[in-house]
Amino acid sequence: SYQIKGWLLALIILFGFEVIEGITHYLRHAKRLMNLSSEARKKGIITKELLNLMNNRLGNFLLYLDIPNFLIIACLAIFKPF
Repeated sequence: SYQIKGWLLALIILFGFEVIEGITHYLRHAKRLMNLSSEARKKGIITKELLNLMNNRLGNFLLYLDIPNFLIIACLAIFKPF
């Protein structure tokens, strides 16, 4: 029988997390940010809604979580530690 290696399982789980997080949260966040920024551009001012969305801690955290997550995925694929 075939046994899946630990590094490969971790790689698959991290990649799946990235895909699900990107589809469920960040895609909606980016669309809303684009809509609010185009409205603000038409008005000529930065609106309160746009500022609130830009200061959204969860959205910013998930955006910057992509970088270390990608590095971990790359290291798992290159070094195969376990």
